[in-house]
Amino acid sequence: MPQRGSLPLRRFVLLLALAPCGFAAPAASPHIKPADLFVTTKVWDAHLTISADEWKAMQPKEVDLEAERRAHPGKATRNGYLASQGIDFPWAHADFDFSGVPFHDVGVRFKGNGTFLNARDGNERGHVSGTEKVPYKIHFNEFVKGQKLGKISTLDFRNNVTDSSWMNEELGYRLYRDAGVPAPRTTYVRLFVTIQGKFTNRYLGLYSLSEEVDNDFLKEHFGGDAGTLLKPYSRDASPLFDYRGGEWNDYVQELDPKETPVAADKKRLMDFCYLVTKGSDAELAQRLGDFVDMEEMARFMAVTVWLSDGDSLMDNGQNFYTYLDPKTNKLVFIPWDLDHTFGQFPQHLNQRQREERPIFPRWYKRNPFLERIFKVPAFRQLYVTHLTEFSRTLLHPKRLAAQVDELAPYIREAVAEQGRAARTDILERFDRAVAGKTNSLQEFGNGDIVPIKTFAVRRSQFVDDQLRRIR
Repeated sequence: MPQRGSLPLRRFVLLLALAPCGFAAPAASPHIKPADLFVTTKVWDAHLTISADEWKAMQPKEVDLEAERRAHPGKATRNGYLASQGIDFPWAHADFDFSGVPFHDVGVRFKGNGTFLNARDGNERGHVSGTEKVPYKIHFNEFVKGQKLGKISTLDFRNNVTDSSWMNEELGYRLYRDAGVPAPRTTYVRLFVTIQGKFTNRYLGLYSLSEEVDNDFLKEHFGGDAGTLLKPYSRDASPLFDYRGGEWNDYVQELDPKETPVAADKKRLMDFCYLVTKGSDAELAQRLGDFVDMEEMARFMAVTVWLSDGDSLMDNGQNFYTYLDPKTNKLVFIPWDLDHTFGQFPQHLNQRQREERPIFPRWYKRNPFLERIFKVPAFRQLYVTHLTEFSRTLLHPKRLAAQVDELAPYIREAVAEQGRAARTDILERFDRAVAGKTNSLQEFGNGDIVPIKTFAVRRSQFVDDQLRRIR
């Protein structure tokens, strides 16, 4: 294999393998359907095998972002915190076995930002991971055209190092789906890794497996993938959907289209940016519904605001997709990366502030895009209607508590196994989270963080009070 440069970071271990653990993992089929794979009451086994040379090649490397963008002006470089610091995750070749279904020469790379850093430095900083259990992305057809697991091209392994319950993403995505928002499905997997010449079948722990938002996802939810899928990002830059003039290449990095849009979609998206940036309040109110599926976005925002996730569209301007559906020529919003949902992103606000976030902007900091959207009377009314409805049904604390209790028995043994392998207290923390008891914060500093059950009670009381005041 060709040699690829790597950033000199401390080694961290990965890998998954099929190993006995006290319960039988289900068997997969080469023809498995997404609906059969993404079931939260199953824990699959996966085994990743990487040669020593490929392991070396896949280590994070430094890149010259400006040079990359000059060389490829129509393609966005990878967005996110680490990418903004010039860190890239190269693809490597690996063999992969998913619950008895073998694959040769898949693509594997690291993924994530905070979850990657926390896992990589876990031992040194005393974090709960204790295994350098970094997140991974598997792409079946990165090197072998057409290779898939059933209809699935990509698997996202999420390490849950920020979530003592292992349920934020699972129950968060479920809330969006129950609210009528297109959202990924999830399941669980025990990940083992073999690095040839270093170790064999090392158990990294229990991962969440999230459905990738890709062409397969679009076909499942929209009946086709002919539209334009974007993953916008503006965490520390200009506002979301900022108008940048009439040249499409000036929008590529911020909007991050997953494929090059057709000319009509480019114009449509630039016109939308002009409307939300330069249009008058009256013009925005009149035309927003021409560009955005306001019903769907109101549902999306009702769940997002209630979940009080500061690492989302609300504050950091990231961790969501939007799809320009060719059937309607309107944008649809899709959630992504929900490990900090249920008020568990501690970087900016304390626990009480996260529980008592207002139901209207402004939130932690200015968000000109959402501030304008929420001023549109028709959107605001839809949002209030759905937030009121969901608060009585989907978001009711008793309903969420029952979901926690239902899910916990399926994953507890795999959590315990990870704790034994890594010699950490994660099972104790898991049991506390399931019981609704506070855990000490082990990310971004000191303090406490409350789990889903306790947050739901407090958040529900606050949101209901806010809704009563506007009736």
